[in-house]
Amino acid sequence: MAQLLQADAVMLAAWDSGVGRCSPLYARGYTDASVAALAGDYPAVYTVPMLTGIYGGSDPLVYTIGDEPPSPLPFLQSRIYRDALGLQGFHDGMTLQVRNEDQHIGYAHFSSLEPERFRGSLQDRARSLNNILSELIGLGDAAEDGWFDVDGAGLVTPGPRSSVAWRADAKLLAVVLAFLRWTSAPSASFLWADGRAFVRVSLERREVDRSVRVRAMSVDLPFALTAAELRVLTGMVIYPSNEAIAHAFGASVRTVHTHVANLLRKMECSNRTQAVVLAMRERLLLPDSEAVVALSGWALI
Repeated sequence: MAQLLQADAVMLAAWDSGVGRCSPLYARGYTDASVAALAGDYPAVYTVPMLTGIYGGSDPLVYTIGDEPPSPLPFLQSRIYRDALGLQGFHDGMTLQVRNEDQHIGYAHFSSLEPERFRGSLQDRARSLNNILSELIGLGDAAEDGWFDVDGAGLVTPGPRSSVAWRADAKLLAVVLAFLRWTSAPSASFLWADGRAFVRVSLERREVDRSVRVRAMSVDLPFALTAAELRVLTGMVIYPSNEAIAHAFGASVRTVHTHVANLLRKMECSNRTQAVVLAMRERLLLPDSEAVVALSGWALI
């Protein structure tokens, strides 16, 4: 579909009306920062009624950056574009509001490095793909590793296809409860180790019942980092020195120094600052229950 629509990056996301946020089902060509912006910030700011009012036209609605009429918040001037998509060099974008009959169920985002790439014929192609994309969203929900809700008392309510193994992970539950009880952040995204595999965990605060929705999706770990290196990388975001990391983790300074040297090499970073910035931007963080509190105000949202 990306080739058909001449896109350099593509993302399909399912809309969850319960938390007012999208869950990424598939993304190619976008950084984690762009995925987070398109899944969280975009639908919160550019709501369906707002965009329908701005663009009007056919349903399902397809709209592009190049064809945007005058609006209260031009997309090219938004933080979403400036801090995420613009940094990737994208100059045009097209979004399809995916619908199943009369229900809005998600978005398909397409971005191009070329200005004004998406014209009328490509918009027509995107609109014609609505039914296929609707089916893909349904398949993506089935393939997701599952979700569950956790309330302040630690009561777990599983969702459809929620993994029993995930609900039984006591360490993850401790992280979720710490996020719920000791932070005010609306959301968080981080990595979690499942044996030798990794998943990206997303937390969404649900004010309606004061709970957190926990989602997990399998990911390929960037830079071939190990779980130990991810923990040290997370410590680098929080603590000022190898000595402080070693003290917090109960490890030797020599062990921490070795992990730091290895992760800098794998991430192709010349110093700690570069690694920390990259870890924050791409959410390459593996927190425990204490770290999630320290990070949630600025490095996980």
